[in-house]
Amino acid sequence: MIQNGLTPSYDLVGDLFRWICFKHDPAWTRRQKYQLLEHHESPQALIDWYDPHYENSTLNASQSSALKKAAEFLRASNHHCLVLGQTNYPPLLAQIADPPFVLYAIGDISLLVAPCIAMVGSRRPTQLGVNSTQAFASQLASMGITTVSGMALGVDGYAHEATLCASGSTIAVLACGADVVYPARHRALYQRIAKRGLVLSEYPPGTSALPFRFPERNRLVSGLSLGTLIIEAADKSGTLITARYCIEHNRDLFVVPGSLQSAQYEGSHRLIQQGAYLATNANDIVSVLASELSEQISVFRKSSDLDLEILDISLAERTVLNLLRRETMSTDLIVKEAGLSVATVSAALLNLELEGLAGRAQDGQFHAIS
Repeated sequence: MIQNGLTPSYDLVGDLFRWICFKHDPAWTRRQKYQLLEHHESPQALIDWYDPHYENSTLNASQSSALKKAAEFLRASNHHCLVLGQTNYPPLLAQIADPPFVLYAIGDISLLVAPCIAMVGSRRPTQLGVNSTQAFASQLASMGITTVSGMALGVDGYAHEATLCASGSTIAVLACGADVVYPARHRALYQRIAKRGLVLSEYPPGTSALPFRFPERNRLVSGLSLGTLIIEAADKSGTLITARYCIEHNRDLFVVPGSLQSAQYEGSHRLIQQGAYLATNANDIVSVLASELSEQISVFRKSSDLDLEILDISLAERTVLNLLRRETMSTDLIVKEAGLSVATVSAALLNLELEGLAGRAQDGQFHAIS
């Protein structure tokens, strides 16, 4: 045990206690800690190695404060702490060079293994940017894909809102503590995400948002996702930081094109010139990431309560079925909402009918069969 007259009786044990102590240990810089992680064969090997280094030491003020805040945080309903190497730690995030040692979460942590696409862009988007954000978020939600963003003003907020409005799942990654609402005007949105999605942070509860934390947050937005979609980025937009992380993480980068006369899209168009995928609808993303999405959906289904009867249907069939579960639709409306071709939708509808998951009314419209 740590010898310290200051130390309260924290109800934190095992790896969580050790990881928090390691993260806030001043013996190594942040860079050196990740070098230690790279030196050891696994996160568990690192934290086991750290045991004798902290066992007889004294907690510093930072460690003591973080431990106390974590203990208090975990007493609230639906609050979680995850540590690197744990089985429920997000697998994609664990693959990046500098994964958070500790994650604080509020909401549905099963989304951390769901198929995710990051959506980021301008804090002051044009109307075209707003429309694009809402369209992509709605389409991705209808396909069962979780959106990830930073809950900032502009594109981030519109992405979260549109996903929730489409009955989809969304993850908000914050540049402050998971219990801190920033920006304040997104309080209602924050509450909806915490209830129906997931709020996530690597910072101890109560941590305020400071400028240097936003780029650090952006690496998590990218790291959690199979790919990143850039909605609208100017030449020197902060959005380009997330794009850079996406490339560093060896993930696919997608960009929505805009007006050639708009300075709001200069950064976006340059990314396309440099090799990013041009995306006009969600199907452009799904077609590139089909195998990765299928694999991630399989993992997610095994860890959730999803209906086992639809395990074997394709992404297109799942997209169509999710739309039909919302309302009865014609083929033309499904094509428009899903962003799929007529041939793809027709084949999906036929298969869903044969599998007894969808039916056709006398007026030719389709509906889901529960």
